[in-house]
Amino acid sequence: RTRSSVLQTKNRAHRQYKRTGYREDYLRFRELRAGCHELGSCLYSRYIDSVEADIRSSPQNFWIYINHKKYSHELPNTLEDGGEIVNCFADFFSKVYSKEYVVPPYFEYDKVGGFIVNTVHTKRNF
Repeated sequence: RTRSSVLQTKNRAHRQYKRTGYREDYLRFRELRAGCHELGSCLYSRYIDSVEADIRSSPQNFWIYINHKKYSHELPNTLEDGGEIVNCFADFFSKVYSKEYVVPPYFEYDKVGGFIVNTVHTKRNF
């Protein structure tokens, strides 16, 4: 089967699950989604292998791959508007850091030179 037919099957299963909400439909969708990820990884590995194998006979494929990787980042080269800059930073850091706020633990030191952790509090900010 082709990747597009696998994706279509997965998308149909997802629509079915969204429509019914049944656990069985979700499990089928989850299985198909995992299969799509596995197929994508396999196809990507094959692509990389073919680019590496054909580097002498088709160096342009190598450079196409390199240029795609070089220019496929999400951030633009230049930002001038202050709001745009702030939003780019916010978007980047929202993907990198969790939204959970952790309160540092309170430490008590004993007379021997060690310390005791009483509690650790977490607070979610949403």
